[in-house]
Parts: sequence; structure tokens; C-alpha cells
Amino acid sequence: MDAGKLVYSILANDATLTAIVNTRIYPGFVPQDTQFPAITYAFDSQFPTKSKDGDAGLDVLDMSLVIYHENYEQAQAAAERCRALLNYYSGTAQGVTVDKITMENQADNSYVSQYEFVVLTQSYKIRLRR
Repeated sequence: MDAGKLVYSILANDATLTAIVNTRIYPGFVPQDTQFPAITYAFDSQFPTKSKDGDAGLDVLDMSLVIYHENYEQAQAAAERCRALLNYYSGTAQGVTVDKITMENQADNSYVSQYEFVVLTQSYKIRLRR
């Protein structure tokens, strides 16, 4: 099961989001020499759900999504679109079945003056069926 393929598929197949960031959506980090805007996603933890009979067949993942953009308003637009696509998503994509994705938090982290871009971070919980 590859949750990264799921997240990439949901985000990269949306015309509104790709109009803002193209398909510069990466696992973990932005590759060197990549132009902005871009989005990265990383899975911070994965916990199996247990029942009294053993494994319940459901994992809960904590995911961080980071949006990089030269323009604050466009960064906010990308963040709003990511939230619209991911928050309360359920279904199957790329062979991964999602019980539900919920947004937990968003932070306007900083403006990186050295590179002249804004960083916004979102946190999600993803409940995956196995």
C-alpha cells in the first residue's frame, strides 16, 4: 500500500491545483534546482488500529503537506485547494482505499527572504484500509 501514490494522484489530477503549482508535487522534499511553486508531502507516523481480536485492518497516518510559493495569496489559494481536495476524502485511488482523510492544522510558517518564497504547512490524518 503506497499512501504517497494516493496523495499524489488526488493532488496532481486536479486542474485547479495544477494551474497554481503545475505537477511539482514531491514526496519528502523539493529536488534541487526545482522552480517554485511546489508542494511536498511526508508521512510522519503510521499506527495500526487494533481491536480486541487483533489487527482491525485500518492504519492511521499523520501526513505533513508543505506548500512553497513566491506569492502569499497564491500559496493560500494552493492551501485552500489542497484542503478542499483532501479534507473528508474517502474512496480508492491508485489501489489505496481510504476510510477518511481529515485536516488537523494549518500554519503560515514563514517567508524565506533568502529564496523569496512563502512556506505554508498543513497536517492531515489519513485512515487507510488494508
